[in-house]
Amino acid sequence: MSEIMRHILTNDQDPNGHMFSLDDWSESVAYKLADNINLAIDGSHIKILVTLRSHYKEHGPWKTAREVLKLLEACISNEHPRKILYQMFPGGPVKRTCYLAGLPQPADCEDMSFGIAQ
Repeated sequence: MSEIMRHILTNDQDPNGHMFSLDDWSESVAYKLADNINLAIDGSHIKILVTLRSHYKEHGPWKTAREVLKLLEACISNEHPRKILYQMFPGGPVKRTCYLAGLPQPADCEDMSFGIAQ
């Protein structure tokens, strides 16, 4: 059996850490995923992840990373929501929130540098 098939059959995530089943997600899964990337999260992070998941379930897959970023910005009640998102989700808010929410990333988000503040 190939290594990738063995991984698929024995794990609930693909080799990149994306969940196979969206219904397997819970807050405890989010905390575990956050530990995997050394990110401390709290209730405000979970609120954003739940909002993201609700939108995904209602509207389906993302068309672009910009669509996700705009949704994330709407979750932050601050004059500079993007700055807050970068602080909450270092490494790129779109990439990190999709990962933590157990959702697939938009196709244009595969570049690790997308959404990373310099």
